[in-house]
Amino acid sequence: MSPNPSSLPPNSEATQHAEALLSRRFKDPSSLPEVPLFVQQYERQLTLTDSQLNGLVQTQFDSVKKAQDVISYATTTMSTLVKDFEKMSADTAACQSHLSGHADVRAVNTANRNLTTTLKRIRNFSTIPARVARLQRALDEVPGAIGVVYEEVRDLEEWRDELIDEVKGVSRRSRESVGGETEMQEREGYTHSPEVYAKIIDVLGGHFDVVMQLSMNVREKVKELLADCFRLAEDEPALLVRACEVLVQIQASNLAKYQKLSVEEKEIMADITLQFTNECISHLETAFDTRIQAQYSNFMFQAADEGKTGIEATLGAATRGMLDMAILKSEVSLCMPTDVINVVEIYRSRFELYVTPQVAALYSQTMSNLDNADLLRMVSWLHEYNTQIACNETGAKIEEFEHAVDDLMEEYTKGMKEQTQEWLMAIEDRESELIKDNEDHFITRDPEDMLTLVNALISVAKDQLPRELACAVILAIVLELKGAQMRQIVGLEETWKEMDIEQICAAINDSFRMQDKCEDLIEDVGDVSEASEDLGDAMDELCTGYVELAVLATKLAANSVMLDLKEPILQQVFTSKWEEGEELVGVACKTLRDWFGDLSMWLPDYFFSKLVRECYEQTVKCYIAAVFKRKKAFAEPARAAQHIVNDRTNMAELFGGEYYDKLFAAGIREDGAVDKQLAVLTNTSRVLLAPYVYDCKSEIKELLIEFGAQGKDAVFGLIAMRKGNTKESLKEWKGVINGLVDEVGDLPLQDKYDLPFRVVGLKPAGAEGESSPRLEGREASEGTGGFALGGASNPFASGSNPFSSGSNPFGSSNGGGASALGENMRENLLRFKDKSLAKMGTPAKK
Repeated sequence: MSPNPSSLPPNSEATQHAEALLSRRFKDPSSLPEVPLFVQQYERQLTLTDSQLNGLVQTQFDSVKKAQDVISYATTTMSTLVKDFEKMSADTAACQSHLSGHADVRAVNTANRNLTTTLKRIRNFSTIPARVARLQRALDEVPGAIGVVYEEVRDLEEWRDELIDEVKGVSRRSRESVGGETEMQEREGYTHSPEVYAKIIDVLGGHFDVVMQLSMNVREKVKELLADCFRLAEDEPALLVRACEVLVQIQASNLAKYQKLSVEEKEIMADITLQFTNECISHLETAFDTRIQAQYSNFMFQAADEGKTGIEATLGAATRGMLDMAILKSEVSLCMPTDVINVVEIYRSRFELYVTPQVAALYSQTMSNLDNADLLRMVSWLHEYNTQIACNETGAKIEEFEHAVDDLMEEYTKGMKEQTQEWLMAIEDRESELIKDNEDHFITRDPEDMLTLVNALISVAKDQLPRELACAVILAIVLELKGAQMRQIVGLEETWKEMDIEQICAAINDSFRMQDKCEDLIEDVGDVSEASEDLGDAMDELCTGYVELAVLATKLAANSVMLDLKEPILQQVFTSKWEEGEELVGVACKTLRDWFGDLSMWLPDYFFSKLVRECYEQTVKCYIAAVFKRKKAFAEPARAAQHIVNDRTNMAELFGGEYYDKLFAAGIREDGAVDKQLAVLTNTSRVLLAPYVYDCKSEIKELLIEFGAQGKDAVFGLIAMRKGNTKESLKEWKGVINGLVDEVGDLPLQDKYDLPFRVVGLKPAGAEGESSPRLEGREASEGTGGFALGGASNPFASGSNPFSSGSNPFGSSNGGGASALGENMRENLLRFKDKSLAKMGTPAKK
């Protein structure tokens, strides 16, 4: 029955297809007359499709009906067959029941089974010699067949064991008793008939022997292959694996046999579980002994022919064993079950038994008799051996080797330090020639020679020692280089006055270049220094020390320049010559210009800038110190004030003008910093010129702040230089100054200037809780502005000037600061060296 088109869902595929077809066919209105024709065509196609569908449905229906008929027939047939088989089974059971009542039939049946079994055994045992011969040929000709051969040998051994038990009459079988316990009952065997037993043994004894011999041959082959493990692991690893598989199978078979024994039998018989495994291990040990001794002897003879030393020969021969252990770990052990045979541990025990006494004899002798090369060889070999033991996971390290490494390293490090110190001091003690580099800077060849030496020593340590041991040696070398640095510091501080300034400039440039070379050295030993925090710190300290050394030498160079200025020129300021109009500061500035012209070519810009700053600060300090060394009032304060202004102008033109960029590069970068520092001269001149204290209050306040805790004494000193002071004016000045002191408050105890007086502490004075500054050499007293009157009623009288004497806290004015810096550096370096030596296990020298 054909489906009704109207019953199709409107969104079905057929509907959509029809809609598309109609839309396409009758898109044009002129084609509408063809609609009846199209409908007729569609109806014919529909009728044809309907008839085809009906035919197909009928065909399928007929096929299903035929299948049902076949199934029904098969079911009936199977039911009939089942009934026939059930009847046959019942008849067979009835027949067996009937026959079982006849003894003759039972006897014939038993005899038939026995005859069949006997014939089968006869055939099996008759083929044993041929099978054994075939298996033996396979074992000899095709070693890779050892696994298959062993499996057949195992079957033959089982047959042999069963037959022996049968013949001896000791085979046992279990049966369950009524109480649930297992009882063992002996089965009657051929032992009840001695003649039969003897005949069986006589006939089959040869069969038993060939099977046993083949089994022994298989075991010998396994031991032979295991002993040849080095070659097999490289050429035929599969054969080595098969030999190990047979070993494991034999061990499992022995375990199974032993577990089948009764408790009484286990007490009597030895444990055979690991018997064959122990035999293989013993065979391996013998093979390893032979290999170790042969390799050792051959290398020793070869080394003797080549003229090598005893240490070289012994360690070279011992190294062959280390290589063998590496091969065993990386290749052989992959083919062998380590839980059954740990071949690396076996080799190690045999190797150490033979070689350890030979090696120990080398370092047990007096270590001082060994040169550095031999010490390095010994240390490297001993450390490498224990390292390989740890990597191979073959037990604990040899403690004797560990202690020997420590002792040898201590001896080597000691010798290396002494040798390094000797070579460095030889470079230091020689008379170095001054040369100029490409930038026209004075230098010497000392940095290149020192670093060539150091690099050579470090290269030897890096190449011949493990990284963790090389760290200790390199640290010792670095500390010796630091010792040379300290000696250079001390030498510069002690001899800079006798040195030409060109030599000091060379020291600056050499230190700067050494810092660069040490940075390169850090990169060269970077992979080594990562293993030691102490070495990394020492390298950083070394680089920093050379920068500080260059800075110290720069200060000393400035001191050397100032030697020509301080005593003959700047220290004459405020004397009668200066007061009479001699241009002392102008001469000093001209001299500095001349020096700066040369030094700017001899030094890198960085250090030249620092030298300019040092000269600037020392010039100002020396000038201020000279001001307060004057012991009497000026004859013409106005003229003195003008001289101070002129001096300030000269210094400002030089440092604040021509060389301001150098001061800026040296760190004086605040706007107007030079003018601000030179303002102390301007304020000094205004205090000298001011007719009344109220005209210079701001200048006094700035001076108090500038001089800190010395400010009050400094201002009173300036007042003492004014001409025509009266009691009333002094009282007025004193009151205003004390008021400004209270307004400014406490100021730091600073020695910014080398004034001839210095506050060194505070001492209680007057009421409890009050304190006043104590001047060096004098005590403060009431009513004098905080300084001693020296026994006179007028503190500003020329005869009792409190500033007429005093101590310079910096010592000599031409190098005290540099000396203090050098002393601090020396203490730091000594402290660092003691710390580093302590970490290395070497006691610091007092």
